[in-house]
Amino acid sequence: MDIENALKIGKRFLKELDGFLAANYPILKCRDIHQIYFTFWNDLKCFKGNSNGFTGLSEYLIFRFLYHQLGDSFKAEEFTHDTKEFVRNDLRLRQSIAVRVNENRYFPDITIYKGDKDNLIAVIQIKVYLTHTMKEVQKEMETFRSLRKIASRNFRALLIIYQTPGRGKVMQELNKQKDENAWFDFLILGKNDELLAQKLRTSLLLDRLV
Repeated sequence: MDIENALKIGKRFLKELDGFLAANYPILKCRDIHQIYFTFWNDLKCFKGNSNGFTGLSEYLIFRFLYHQLGDSFKAEEFTHDTKEFVRNDLRLRQSIAVRVNENRYFPDITIYKGDKDNLIAVIQIKVYLTHTMKEVQKEMETFRSLRKIASRNFRALLIIYQTPGRGKVMQELNKQKDENAWFDFLILGKNDELLAQKLRTSLLLDRLV
């Protein structure tokens, strides 16, 4: 029994996928990331009949894509005993690490800090589906508004949704929030031929970071 080889399978999978993102991020379209995720999602159903418990990959794809788009060369540094942040000069990337706003704590999917270690400049929330439709949009906007209170003056927030919302009212609400809040944008990956790198660049004002 080659247990040592089995223990390395997970790391090989993550490294191979990360290498693909590193080599191709400038030309990957939004729908490509959507297809990668849902191909694994469907493969999982073939092995166990459903995709329950399949968490983490949707965030991994976006985080590592952004990591490479911002120029690699980040150093992983311990943030707590079981979390790390990625640091390059005065730029910090964090994934699902708590942000305190007064007495409340939030765990955004991705946060970007620049300058002072607590100078929050951008937040990304990632949803595969909007399972509760309108209520979920409103909940995410409440989170963004709370985080904005302690963030930089040039704060940006981006809601990434893998699967196209099925109801017209949801799209209307998303567009309404975008129109009313200059710091907010949303991105739907499915059936979207936009380059993901370009969308992230404009939505998060990434040119100020590289």
